Amino acid sequence: MALLDFFGFDHLQASTAPDPALYPNCSQSTASGWTTGTGLLGGKSLRSNSVARNFHWDKGVNYSTLIAAVRFQTNSVAASAVQDILVFYDGASIQCGISINAVGKLIFWRGTNATVIATGTTTLSPNSWYFLEAKVTFHNTTGAYEIRLGGTSEMSGSGANTRNTANNQASGIRWISNAATTTMTMFDIDDIYIEDTSGSAPYADFLGVIRVETAFVTTNDSVQWTPLSSTNASNVDEVQVDDDTTYNSDATAGHIDLFNHGALSSTPVTIFSVAIRSRARKDDVTARTYRNKLKSSTTVSNGATATLDTTYKWIRDQFDTDPNTAAAWATASAVNNSKIGYEVVS
Repeated sequence: MALLDFFGFDHLQASTAPDPALYPNCSQSTASGWTTGTGLLGGKSLRSNSVARNFHWDKGVNYSTLIAAVRFQTNSVAASAVQDILVFYDGASIQCGISINAVGKLIFWRGTNATVIATGTTTLSPNSWYFLEAKVTFHNTTGAYEIRLGGTSEMSGSGANTRNTANNQASGIRWISNAATTTMTMFDIDDIYIEDTSGSAPYADFLGVIRVETAFVTTNDSVQWTPLSSTNASNVDEVQVDDDTTYNSDATAGHIDLFNHGALSSTPVTIFSVAIRSRARKDDVTARTYRNKLKSSTTVSNGATATLDTTYKWIRDQFDTDPNTAAAWATASAVNNSKIGYEVVS
């Protein structure tokens, strides 16, 4: 699968000290200093206030080429300072990255932001949202890169040295706010996607300016789990998760809860993928497994079976095609009318 991941931050669990490390394949420097902001198109953004922070994605896989995108804004362009935005890593070591230089232009660099490979032409403005896409092939002699801003190429090159380690690969990405060392006091990120080039179109190249929108549970469709109180839907419909405050529980293999959810706020030209994210734990010593469910029309598709821990964790499954048609999601109504839920596997 070439679309490796995508996420917004609409369902972060708190407005202060949210923990993006709870996302699958993600970690961070520390929760202190993170808050949530307001995204350009509504919902939440992840915001760093006055303190250097990084948000790190790593699936433990090495890639020869990665495509990464993020919507971002900063409230200042720091004179005589460089503000990092997106950095590619080989394990714990930096390969290359993208920053804003002291005069507000994007730079693409290797190793450190002092070794500049290319400089963009657009002067970025404070308090403005931008959509950044970067496609990088990691190699010491035949490396290639293209950086796009708002869907337009800002800088590109081939036959370049795009690696800093001894390996022609990257395994992780960090979205970075180095606010502690600059005059920047706010940095927001949102609407992230990550790809490699192993799959078929459209997932093996730039997707263009995209939006990640989150729909939340509204009402029951068909339910079998036991609600803590009220209805099953009311226990899992909160925007900010509350873990053991409200929940549904079950120990019977094959029991399923399915729910209706909110509609998309717009009618997209293209729907690249749908992901389901749920949060679950076990509360006994017995091994328990669980999976997400997506129902489109009469067709039900299962997520991967997950082994539960005694502490809560996010469980995410991605559906690039409509289970009902086995083809790309054709319309917003197909997404809006789908049902989402979960199942006790064992």
